[in-house]
Amino acid sequence: YPDFSVLSAVAELAPDREGFYITFSIEEGEQYTFGELDIAINTEGMNIEDYEPILPNLTGQTYDASLIEDVIDDITFRAGQDGFAFTNIRPLARRNEAERIIDITFALAEGARVYVERIDIEGNDRTIDRVIRRQFDIVEGDAFNAREIENARRRIRGLGYFSDVQLRTERGDTEDRARVKVEVAEQATCRLAFGVGVSSASGPLGEVSISERNLLGRGQFLRARVQVSGDSRVFDLTFREPAFLSRDLEAGFNIFYRDEDLNDESDFELTSIG
Repeated sequence: YPDFSVLSAVAELAPDREGFYITFSIEEGEQYTFGELDIAINTEGMNIEDYEPILPNLTGQTYDASLIEDVIDDITFRAGQDGFAFTNIRPLARRNEAERIIDITFALAEGARVYVERIDIEGNDRTIDRVIRRQFDIVEGDAFNAREIENARRRIRGLGYFSDVQLRTERGDTEDRARVKVEVAEQATCRLAFGVGVSSASGPLGEVSISERNLLGRGQFLRARVQVSGDSRVFDLTFREPAFLSRDLEAGFNIFYRDEDLNDESDFELTSIG
């Protein structure tokens, strides 16, 4: 209801004088439907052909202001991919009151290409900065790219070190600079596990393991495991470095010791070290 308005608000003291009755008089107006949606760009470096496919086909649907906000969000995201971080988008409505149709033009205001001035990280009391920074494919000085910022947010969340990850963009010291602020909330990354069971071949068995997914806040993985049964003992230690030599390369090792007593079945013992 685009013509909705509040005509008046009247407050009356209740008879017991302990409160007020508030009465709102409203006028709902008529419902409208969407007409044509188009886009107007007057910004150097932005091509209208790149933005027209973003506009959904809403013609004939009941007018809903939240759908306009969704379109603005989509256009803003695309503009951020092109390096325009703070483009202002104004939806201009043209009403046909006789047919109750609203045409919308999304006008993109002039905006300069924006570059990343700084990436600030907060909330990482334990995790060192470089573990988070290496999730970004952009660095300070690069052109702002909204898709890369969103991809970095997903990668940081995917690490599993944080219960919450928030990224927001703020204006920098000049109009063509933007600051990316990362706010994280750390969570426990250490796991202690116990297991017991019965094997028809080995009898009762037990296992205990302890693992840390963010060793010393460096993003490294370490696990120690011990398994003991009536005829065997297994010890192993696993370590992984997800960014070996500061590259997108994982390296690690596994050390193990296994001792099995097979005298009851085959008259020998087996020891493996690796």
